[in-house]
Amino acid sequence: MPGKAGRGTAEQLRALAEGSQNALVLLGADPLIDVNDASLVARALHGSAPIIAVTGNGSPVLAHAQVILPASISYERPGTTTNIEGRVSRLGQKMVAPGLAWPDWMIAAELAREFSYDMNVSVVGDVTDQIARVAPSFAGLDAALFDSARARDGVVAGSGGSLAVVPALIDPMATPGMTSADEFGLGSFAGVVANEADEQTTSPATGSTLSGATLGSVAAPEVPAPDNYSLRLVATRTLYDMGSTVSSSPSLQALTPNAVVMANPYDLDRLGVKTGDRVRLRTETTTLNLSVEADTGVIRGTVALNVNVPVEGSEVHGNAVASLLDSTALVTDVRLESL
Repeated sequence: MPGKAGRGTAEQLRALAEGSQNALVLLGADPLIDVNDASLVARALHGSAPIIAVTGNGSPVLAHAQVILPASISYERPGTTTNIEGRVSRLGQKMVAPGLAWPDWMIAAELAREFSYDMNVSVVGDVTDQIARVAPSFAGLDAALFDSARARDGVVAGSGGSLAVVPALIDPMATPGMTSADEFGLGSFAGVVANEADEQTTSPATGSTLSGATLGSVAAPEVPAPDNYSLRLVATRTLYDMGSTVSSSPSLQALTPNAVVMANPYDLDRLGVKTGDRVRLRTETTTLNLSVEADTGVIRGTVALNVNVPVEGSEVHGNAVASLLDSTALVTDVRLESL
C-alpha cells in the first residue's frame, strides 16, 4: 500500500488538464457521466495523457481511451459485496466471463508487475486478507472468516468478525437467513438475534465504536448569498441513472427518468409557470431547457435537479446537467426563466 494518499478525482482531472499528470487509469468509472463538472472533464480528456480504461461495460469515455482492458463484472467472478448497512457478504461466480475479461484485481496485479511491484496476491482470498489488514472498518473480515459457515449471511463491517448472539423471539426465517434455511434447515441459531449492546462494537483496529461516534467540529465555509434574481441549485441523484451498470442493461435503461427541474410552487408562481411547462435554466456559461415540476419539499429560493440523467432535446451525450456545475465553486446559482 502507498505510504501517503494520492490525488482525488477532481485533483487528477485538474492535473491532466494542466499537463502535470502523465496518465489516467479508470477502474470501471466514466468521468463523462460520473463527474459533475463537464468543463473540467472535457479539458482533462482532451489533454495529451493516455487513458487506460478497465471496465466490464461500454461507456462514452471509451472513445477517449488508448487502452481498454476488459474486466469481468460482479456475477462473473467471486468476491464480496458491502451493502448500505455495512454488511459484507460473499459472492460466488455464477457464469464465465466472455472473451479475455479478467477480474479487476488480476488486472491490477499484472499492471503492478509491469512496474516491478509485487502486490503479493495470487487468489481473491489474498485481496480479502489485505483489505482486512489495511482498512480499519474491515479489520478481522479476512478470507478465513468468509470461508466459514459463520459468515454465511454476511458480517457487519467494523465488528471485527464478531457474530455474538443471544436468544430472542423473532421470525425464525430472518436469522440465519433464507440461504442457510434452504440448505441446512433452521438450525441451532434459528430465532436469535444480536444483542443491542453488541451493536456498539469496538473496532480492534481503531478502538472506536460504531454507534455513538462523533465527528470533530468542522468550520462551516462562508457561502455567498444568492442575488435577488437567482435560485440556488441543489444537485441530487436518483437510483436509476446513466451509470454504466444501468446503461448497459436493456431491462434497466427504461427506468432512467429525464431531467426535470423541481422548484417550490412559490417560486414558480412568481414566474407564472406550472408543472409540465418548459423553462430555461441558465448559468453564466450554460443554458439548458427543461420541464419543471412544482414540489413543496423544495425550499424556497432553491431548485433541485437530478444529475447523470438524460436531458430531453440536449445535444450533449452524457451527463448534460454537469455542464451547469463547477467543482471548484462552493455553490451554483442559476436563473430560472419561462419560455
